Amino acid sequence: MLMEYTERPPHPDLADIIRTYWWLRGDADPAGAADPALPDGSPELIVNLADPWERVTADGALLTQPPAFLVGQILRPMVVRPTGRIALVAVRFEAHGAALVTDSIGALTDSWASFDTLRATSFRALPSALAVAEIDGTLTEATRAHRALSACVRRVA
Repeated sequence: MLMEYTERPPHPDLADIIRTYWWLRGDADPAGAADPALPDGSPELIVNLADPWERVTADGALLTQPPAFLVGQILRPMVVRPTGRIALVAVRFEAHGAALVTDSIGALTDSWASFDTLRATSFRALPSALAVAEIDGTLTEATRAHRALSACVRRVA
């Protein structure tokens, strides 16, 4: 399985709420191997632009992740696996940053919520904005992510 992982710092205007932007691209392991996402104290807003990912529960059940979702803080490794082509775009918030999109981040501990359920309706357009930004090759990745997220933050503020 060959994957490319990239991180970029946020624009200084958003550095107090965003730790980093990250991208993951590649192809799934044909054997279907799963890997743990490790706790780092940060909620993440993840947009999947390719094939679905699955969470593997402790009892071996598979839960398909939505194409765009907010992951709460995880307290223990969360085992996930891609099912095919990989193209993720994400925003790793500072611990308090996710308050922009949900009033109940604590309810998402070791879990996630689809974008459809988030209180900040302006953020519901972010998955499509990030998808367009991912395709648009004229700007750097960090600039594309900053523009998409800044537009949402301005609508909430």
